[in-house]
Amino acid sequence: MASMRLPTSSPQAGPFALNRAVPTARAGQQMRLRWLVCCATMSPIRTAPLPAGASLRERGSRCAPPKKEDSTMFCAFHCTTLVCLGIGLCSAGPSDDAIERLSNKGCYFRYESGVGAVEVSFPLNFISKAPNGNDDDMKLLSQITTLRRVLIGHTNISDDGLIHLAKLPELQEFRFGGDKITDEGFKHIARAKNLRRVFIGSPKVTHQGWRHLAALEHLEEIETAHITDAGLEELPQFKALKRVGFHVGSKITDAGMASLAQVKGLEKAWLVKLGISDEGLKSLGGAKALKQLLLADNKVTDAGLPALVLLEKLEFLALGGTGISDDGLPTIAKISSLRQLNLDQTKITDRGLKSLVALKNLESLYINNTSVSDAGFAHLKAMPSLKLVDLSFTKITKTGVEQLQKDMPKCRVMVHSLTFQSN
Repeated sequence: MASMRLPTSSPQAGPFALNRAVPTARAGQQMRLRWLVCCATMSPIRTAPLPAGASLRERGSRCAPPKKEDSTMFCAFHCTTLVCLGIGLCSAGPSDDAIERLSNKGCYFRYESGVGAVEVSFPLNFISKAPNGNDDDMKLLSQITTLRRVLIGHTNISDDGLIHLAKLPELQEFRFGGDKITDEGFKHIARAKNLRRVFIGSPKVTHQGWRHLAALEHLEEIETAHITDAGLEELPQFKALKRVGFHVGSKITDAGMASLAQVKGLEKAWLVKLGISDEGLKSLGGAKALKQLLLADNKVTDAGLPALVLLEKLEFLALGGTGISDDGLPTIAKISSLRQLNLDQTKITDRGLKSLVALKNLESLYINNTSVSDAGFAHLKAMPSLKLVDLSFTKITKTGVEQLQKDMPKCRVMVHSLTFQSN
């Protein structure tokens, strides 16, 4: 493919020509545009100094010729005229002013070639010297209509600020770590019709707030540390929901698992330190579409495992920090679809590990912080499908690691912070 060049004489010539009227740059002001990445099929671009008041069209044609040392596969140059170059990353208009003003407050933007700004991150107030985000900032944000992801930390943004989300037609992901939004804010979030992923940190949202989100026909993933059994009862109404993540802080009981199991199409459930017991696990056996299940630091024991055998599509199972012992491993071995298994900080020993040989499709095994020793790990050589095992903080010795790698040359063995792999 021929190299693409910027015009050097006529601003109307070449693929980067600007065929529309553009405003004049304000005196003494530089555009707050960060970096331009050019791949090897394009001539490296360097900008030449411009006088105050130079027009954007002039900026588009004033490019210094590339230096020989600039010819690399991917060249990045600090560029103050990204909009002006006319390559489609941004377009002149209200969004540019909004980006500049928000950048001055510490916000970070990510760009996509041919589209513009697709992601914005608001700074966390406890690590940034920039002023906290507020509702006025959200109004500015609504002018950047190319945004797909909005990531907000602990700010002063309230329910009123979320009204502006509906003005972002491309918005697909919204993360909000603040604690000021309520059910009313969720009503505004529900007007962003193309949302697919929502991550909420506010403890003030009730089941009524979650009910509003059921109107989002494309919503596939939700994550929060503040949801109750009543909130889970709303989830079966979410038509497209596939992935959920509920963490410590959520007031969920075993009764709530029955509601979760009724979510048709649920493929991933990450349930961390919620106090779920064997009774709740029995209910999850009804979530037939589950492919990933994380139950770290819950009250699950061997007695609840038979319910998981019913999950014929389950590929990832994490039971770290639970009461699982050797007696439960024969049951886990019946889940033939498993590809990844995490048994960190459980009660398993050399005796139980032999049972896992029946998992013919298992590719990754995590058993750090257990009492397994060289004798137990010797069973792993009968599992040729294994590609990775994490044996950190177990009783394995250096000799055991070397023997395991000799027996399984294609398997990566992780021990503490070291990684052993034969070639």
